Amino acid sequence: MWEGRIVGHDNELKQSLVEIRDNQRFSLRRQEEHLEVALQQIERVSAQVAESIELQKVANERAKSVVNRDTGRIDQRRADCLSDRHVLVGATAVDPVGAK
Repeated sequence: MWEGRIVGHDNELKQSLVEIRDNQRFSLRRQEEHLEVALQQIERVSAQVAESIELQKVANERAKSVVNRDTGRIDQRRADCLSDRHVLVGATAVDPVGAK
């Protein structure tokens, strides 16, 4: 009589452990998928930040090229030499949004 209850309990325990293991495996797979997506996003953002920094350096150099060193003001003749795709903001030349 006790043996039947013990065997039944052992089977329930084993089934519960198998279910826990399977759920943990599923959870781990999902976490690995999320990690891969996060790593891809980090890679994209890093590339965008690097590109942005380079564009800011170019804009800064252009701005330096039109600022009169003696007065610190924009030399309009030099500024007019910039291509039409650039806009002067204060003493900084920047690309308008979407222009390449």
